Amino acid sequence: MIFSSAHLQMFMTCDGFVALIGCIYRSPNASSEDNTKINEIIKKAANMKYTHVVIGGDFNHPELDWLNGRATKNPEHKSTVFLNAVRDSFLFQHVRHPTHYRCDQTPSTIDLLLTNEDNVI
Repeated sequence: MIFSSAHLQMFMTCDGFVALIGCIYRSPNASSEDNTKINEIIKKAANMKYTHVVIGGDFNHPELDWLNGRATKNPEHKSTVFLNAVRDSFLFQHVRHPTHYRCDQTPSTIDLLLTNEDNVI
C-alpha cells in the first residue's frame, strides 16, 4: 500500500539541547491507516524525550476549532482522534488564524505548528 501522506524529520543539537524538527503532509483523502500512522508518529515524536519538538505541516483537518480547542465531529471521527493524539502528547498548537480559504467555504486552520513548549513561538 502506498502511504498517501508524507513526513520528514531531522534532529539538531546545540549547546546541550536536542531538537526534533518534523514536517507532515496529510492528504485530505488519507486512508484510516494513514491517519493512524500520522497519529502514531506524533505520539512517538513527543515521547522521545527531546528538549525541543517542532512539527509543522498541512494536516487537512478543517473540522477542528483550534481557537477553542475542540472538535466539531463525533469522538470516532478522524479529526477528533487527531486532536486527542495532539492532546495526549502534550503538544501545543500555535497557529491562531485560518490558513485555508476557498470561495463558498468557511476558512479553516489546516496548516499547523505543534511544539512541546507553549511559549517557544
